[in-house]
Amino acid sequence: MKNTRLACGHRTGNPYVIDKMTIKVYSAEELCYSIMLDAYLMEESFASESLAAWLGDECGLTELKDALLAHIKRGGTVGEYVRIIMEYVGFYDKEDIVSVINVIRDNASLSSYEKAKAKADYYLMCGRVSMALSAYNELLEIMPENEKKVRASIWHNCGDRK
Repeated sequence: MKNTRLACGHRTGNPYVIDKMTIKVYSAEELCYSIMLDAYLMEESFASESLAAWLGDECGLTELKDALLAHIKRGGTVGEYVRIIMEYVGFYDKEDIVSVINVIRDNASLSSYEKAKAKADYYLMCGRVSMALSAYNELLEIMPENEKKVRASIWHNCGDRK
């Protein structure tokens, strides 16, 4: 059963920019929605003091801020950081949250090249073809030749778009 909470905290005029996803969020609910859609892009850097501060100071969620800062101080994982946010906000049910945490955990084992490719794939999926091609080309330039599987997938995705 879905949680029926309509709002958690304030909607702010000062957005939080999630660099890895290249988006801005204006509320805790938008943050959770973005996490749900792009869980595969989550990296350890997402679990930041700046996000905790934004949630506390801009959205008025001081208890959440305190919990996140304590989590960072303990050296916790990004998956647990995300779980704390999503459970507090209550925008998704427990099954959805577990699914997101599993995606984050599974992607933690990806190489830096596979993560960079996932970001380019995301651009392509969103119709940002020129951004995707640029990211693919940059990745091909820096990636070692022995990354054959990732290279093959990049060339496949670029194939009919160049």
